[in-house]
Amino acid sequence: MERYGEDEESKIVDTLLTLYAGCMDLIRSFLENPNVETTMSACYSTLPRSVSTYQAALDMDKTNPFSSFSLLRDSLLYLLVPVNVTCLEEDIFPTTQRDAVLKTLFSNYRNLMKQHGEKSMNEQVTNQIIGLSSHFLDYSTNSTHPFNPDTLDGGYLNAQRHITSPLEKVPSIVEFVSVIRNPLAMGLLSLLKEYWLLNLSDRVGQESADKALSTFKKEYALEIQPNMTKLISDANWPPWAISLLPYE
Repeated sequence: MERYGEDEESKIVDTLLTLYAGCMDLIRSFLENPNVETTMSACYSTLPRSVSTYQAALDMDKTNPFSSFSLLRDSLLYLLVPVNVTCLEEDIFPTTQRDAVLKTLFSNYRNLMKQHGEKSMNEQVTNQIIGLSSHFLDYSTNSTHPFNPDTLDGGYLNAQRHITSPLEKVPSIVEFVSVIRNPLAMGLLSLLKEYWLLNLSDRVGQESADKALSTFKKEYALEIQPNMTKLISDANWPPWAISLLPYE
């Protein structure tokens, strides 16, 4: 985890994404509904890919900015897959268009922060960040787009400009992580917890959900919780992070 440096928030986010992939796979193995199992698998299978591509982006941040930004773009795309899969299965969002998905995840993030008394972006800034996120997802093909982590203007988010610019002129991907990737990941984790854990009975029925979750909780308490408890204590996780644990 040394690659994260002092960015504890990203370290926590990626720990949770990895944890959810493992826990959802475990729950899936206790279900007896092939269709739901397939959908559930599609929802969590991209989470480790988001983590690994972001870690690769960090490793290349100073030496190969173009590859670093492209990898961060891929990491963001992997976070959107579970939402798109869920939208196709259940009519819980009006559309699967990208901006609607981004708006949903940022809304979840803002609600999470508000619930725990944390500072969050206001609606105006959120709308700006949604636009910025959409441009970022088209990083390799978009036109120049202004960005500054403090004022949201100045500088450019564009692959061609980055390729032709001196390394020292290309911003670090870290500047984009706290305003785009981490909020999106937190919003996604909140969605996954509500949809696949708290409301699993809506997917498979009360009896099947109770049976699967009961077995999962026993496995979690035995195999996962002791290590997580120590990690949370050692790193002094904030309340918002603890609330996103699949099983508290």
